Amino acid sequence: MPPKPKREVDATNADLDLCFLSGVSFLESASQFFDRLPLDVDDAARVALAERGRLFVAATNLALSVELLLKALAIARKRKVLPEHTLDALFAALPSDYQASVEWVYRQDIGSSTAPRCTVLRLYVTPKGKALALDPTPPVSGAKSSVADLLLAERDSFKLWRYIHESGTPAGTTHMTIQHYYLRMIAAVLIKHFALDTQSHRILRTMCFSPKKP
Repeated sequence: MPPKPKREVDATNADLDLCFLSGVSFLESASQFFDRLPLDVDDAARVALAERGRLFVAATNLALSVELLLKALAIARKRKVLPEHTLDALFAALPSDYQASVEWVYRQDIGSSTAPRCTVLRLYVTPKGKALALDPTPPVSGAKSSVADLLLAERDSFKLWRYIHESGTPAGTTHMTIQHYYLRMIAAVLIKHFALDTQSHRILRTMCFSPKKP
């Protein structure tokens, strides 16, 4: 049988505030874990490995947060919203001028921020269910990437981290990454745009959920 077409959500029937505030809450939950990671790459990897259950939850929540914030922007702009998790597709569905604005603000914020040494967590999940956490990626790689490129790299993060217990197939090791620092920077930019777009001054307080400076 041919695959069923994806069902689009009519933005006029979607709850804008609920979508946005849920995204903010998932971001806040994820930040509670990532903000307390040590600055040193090796120390951060050890903490992530020791608390990998919390890491899996935080990575899942962070990816879902960005997804919901992108959908909230689409709803605010009266765009059709596909019920999917792929972050790059959701970003590409926004108006082109809006994408350009998000990219510009992100570059300004990245340029004025100092990234911690640990910006990416990379896990290797083996067939026996053991996980090793490493972070060989320096901050400059994420800093030079566009929002579109980062979301493309993290497009399936929600599905991968949510079902990590099914990873590590007999065929070999599964590689998992989460660019937590830059994803949270993107989330903060999306929050700013939502606040300006909806003129909701009551939600400007959510800007404090951007990554803490080292």
